[in-house]
Amino acid sequence: MHNILSIKYLKLTEELKNDNFNERKLNLKWNNLEMEKKNEIIDYNIIENFCNALKNNKSFEGIIDISNNNLNEINLFNLICSINENKKIIGLNAKGNIITKMIFKKLLLIIESNNIEYLNIQNTQLNNQEIKNIIFSSLNNNIKILKLHFLTLQNFLFLIKYIKENNNLQKIHFYLTYNTELVNTPNIKNENATQAYPLYIHNLRKAFKEFLQVIENKINIINVKCKTDICDAEIKEMIGYITHICNKHVKIQYNDKQNSKKEMEINSMEKVQLLLPDINGYAPNFQNN
Repeated sequence: MHNILSIKYLKLTEELKNDNFNERKLNLKWNNLEMEKKNEIIDYNIIENFCNALKNNKSFEGIIDISNNNLNEINLFNLICSINENKKIIGLNAKGNIITKMIFKKLLLIIESNNIEYLNIQNTQLNNQEIKNIIFSSLNNNIKILKLHFLTLQNFLFLIKYIKENNNLQKIHFYLTYNTELVNTPNIKNENATQAYPLYIHNLRKAFKEFLQVIENKINIINVKCKTDICDAEIKEMIGYITHICNKHVKIQYNDKQNSKKEMEINSMEKVQLLLPDINGYAPNFQNN
């Protein structure tokens, strides 16, 4: 079964030709990574036909999941261009695909179009500056769910800064590891390791304290996932407390919705009562004198 993914593309291409196609997600995710180191290489013509069907479809409105597709640069670029042209697509999961500079520029255009609400760019080999650009564009536009890859301390602080100014974001996922810091911060390599690591932990604690305060004040944020290999009790405790805060936000939002629903029901009942005759048979007269 080496053509499972190609068959998925062929099947969805035919389904997209139907303007009554009403699925909320195009699931092209590759799940069998443990079976094969690299999944199949999809033929250019298969991708081209899929892209044409996607561009021409008028009914699909949802998320496209191409995670771990191992698409080459040309195929992925064509697919990203099609997503950019179809303004009804509201989400993209590009996890596990290599995003080159050419593709990255087109991805920023998609974010800035303000149509997309969900974005997953984990394991896409973006560099430090490109991740920062994604954060900036996403949090200045309409992204509600953002899943990022490994962040340096500086990018984490950058994320905190722009979350402060954002009221759309609902979910944020990211990774933090000391190895990421070592790879992306050249001056650490030249310092004494015994001094560099404690300083990193100290600064990371400060960053998490600020992050915790920001999340606490952002009722719109209901889910934060931070995966880390940092063995620091204080940081782990703050991550746990952030999860607790998000759960509180979920309950508050639910209660607000229930209260709004009750208010609407009460207002509707009051209107009905105004229109009904009272017990003496008198009906309200709304005519002008």
